[in-house]
Amino acid sequence: MTSADGRATDEQGIDARKTDGQGTNSQRTDGTVTAAIDWDAAGLPYSSRFDDIYFNGQQGLEESRYVFLQHNQLAERFQSLGDQQGFTVGETGFGTGLNFLACWQLWRQLAPASARLTYLAVEQYPLNPAELRRSLKLWPELGALSEKLLAAYTLSYTGRESCFHAMDLEQVRLLLLIDDAHRGLQQLSAGEHGSGDPLDWQGVDAWFLDGFAPAKNPSLWHPRLIRTMAALSRDQATVATFTAAGEVRRNLASAGFTVNKTRGFGNKRHMLQGRFNAREINGTETYRKSPAQRPDLRQPGTTTHGAIAVIGAGLAGCYMARALVKRGYSVTLIDRGEQIAGEASGNAQGVVYARLSPHRQTLTEYNLHALLFAQQIYRAYWRDCSASDGGSCGVLQLSYDSRTERNHHLLATQLKCADFVRAVTAAEASDIAGSPLRYGGLFFPYCGWVAPVQLCEWLVADPAIQVLTHTQVSGLQPATVAPHATGWLLTGQRRDPATERIGDWSARFDQVVIANANGARQLQPTEWLPTKPIRGQISYVSAEGQPGLSTVVCGEGYITPGGDREGLGHCYSVGASFNLHDHSTALNDGDHAANIRGIERYFNRLKLPPAQGGRVGFRCVSPDYLPLAGPVPDAAAFPSSYRDLKREKREILERREYYLPGLYVTIAHGSRGLVYAPLAAEIIASRIAGELPPVSRTLVDALNPARFLIRRLLRSGR
Repeated sequence: MTSADGRATDEQGIDARKTDGQGTNSQRTDGTVTAAIDWDAAGLPYSSRFDDIYFNGQQGLEESRYVFLQHNQLAERFQSLGDQQGFTVGETGFGTGLNFLACWQLWRQLAPASARLTYLAVEQYPLNPAELRRSLKLWPELGALSEKLLAAYTLSYTGRESCFHAMDLEQVRLLLLIDDAHRGLQQLSAGEHGSGDPLDWQGVDAWFLDGFAPAKNPSLWHPRLIRTMAALSRDQATVATFTAAGEVRRNLASAGFTVNKTRGFGNKRHMLQGRFNAREINGTETYRKSPAQRPDLRQPGTTTHGAIAVIGAGLAGCYMARALVKRGYSVTLIDRGEQIAGEASGNAQGVVYARLSPHRQTLTEYNLHALLFAQQIYRAYWRDCSASDGGSCGVLQLSYDSRTERNHHLLATQLKCADFVRAVTAAEASDIAGSPLRYGGLFFPYCGWVAPVQLCEWLVADPAIQVLTHTQVSGLQPATVAPHATGWLLTGQRRDPATERIGDWSARFDQVVIANANGARQLQPTEWLPTKPIRGQISYVSAEGQPGLSTVVCGEGYITPGGDREGLGHCYSVGASFNLHDHSTALNDGDHAANIRGIERYFNRLKLPPAQGGRVGFRCVSPDYLPLAGPVPDAAAFPSSYRDLKREKREILERREYYLPGLYVTIAHGSRGLVYAPLAAEIIASRIAGELPPVSRTLVDALNPARFLIRRLLRSGR
């Protein structure tokens, strides 16, 4: 017999079928990992690494439903969910994704349309997209869901170890951790120093334990892994597994699970199911909250109950509004301009790309994860938008000097199993661009360009988002909105577009997200943030008589395929300058000339005419060039609350009093707003909704605005 997702069971022993030799060698020395997968004569996947089958060829889906869906009581639990309610499933051993698809199918059949499923899975040896497709073809009734999974999986697959893939699939979020199971699940806990930010996600509701058989893969059944699972579980979370091994039963019991042996699937005598009891750990409730202990601001109530204000209607604010509305919140999007995306986000063309690096540092890890997440959103946008609003034309990043060439070579080696990037020679790059180039580099086929204003309009085209322009927010202070609940009072001035009259304006909201870039420092709670504006100038250059570029070309600057500009005709966008000490909003001929010279040097035969126009914007950046995305700390109270940090720096510090309740910020996306803002918004929205964040706890802490206060305290020794 096998487990539901294809592992031979400990009671029946090793599958003795012979493979056809079509295996994948997973022993790599470049940091990439893959499943050591073979295919037997019947076309079924087999793990040569663990000498075990992935699933029962004829009954794998039925077994998955019996072991994991039925014995976690998911049908009844899905049906009993309320509107906008969330549910989290955790799985050890993603394998071919069969358990996930079975769970997703049941969710679509029984859960409320507005409910949200988070499916958290860990897998140390992932299948590549082609292997996954071949495996899932065996289940025709799951075909439609399989195609949706494969589309997202292809856009996010890297082949690298220790990677966190967030896939947004309708009302289902798949969070796939590519890592050793214990190490991967530990990524969801606080980092070495902590941030004092408790996150407050509600925990896993049901566990699928589906590793290869304990005798074959003992690490997936180790006591420390099960203790980590318990620490991530909500009280009364359920667990089910195909195995009935005594060691597994004892490990679950010692971690706080009440375990029962029950009839197994088919000819298998027994399996295990259980329930987590937090109060039985040392006699105290030390783990996750029960659902009733956490307020849900999305329930019906007064007109402001559950309402959230987002200040700033550029890319960061529009993505924030979209992420909140998906979770059932009503949002008021407030901007001082005459229209959305009127300031730094208002360029005619914006490039979807990120500068990746072979060196695993915090900034480069955020770049990678943000790009993988953003590609899924832009795939949908390019499907819906017109050709004048953008296109998935790809992006070339050229290896224009020896250092860049070396890094690109290392990166291409690390990501050689991925579909979203590939190394190209100068000749190949020239063919892709449609114009002779002097350098090769990296090509990102799923990237391209967008018209940011049109993108923002697409993001906020939802009746639950009220857009309020011509409104300058100058005051932000706590306000009581209901008994025992605090909110925020926004004050300022609003201009009536019809009469041009300016009057005082105020409104109360339960929660507020500040997304107005450099304007955040004009509000008292965030005036201390160490951001700075950096001037950038775009040049519009006539494309008439020039080679028609087929893709975006990037080096130190960039040039986009031509687009129509009102009054200017068909133009390239070339940019962008980087002027830290220039605060002028006027176009500068010197910057135009520098932009053009900078891009011409990448081509063999390109001579651009002088710029016909352009645009100036001011990026908002932080000292470490990472975004500021998370709860706003109480800067005045933080030092005294955090005085023990230096002495206890290796402990997990989680204290709510460090932060201003219901106040968040998403700013400092620099020149990468198109890629950074979507993931930052998802991180904040997940936190507000009590969901598991789409990145590791280390990255959550790295983006937390309190990091600058913590560094200051560590340096001062206070």
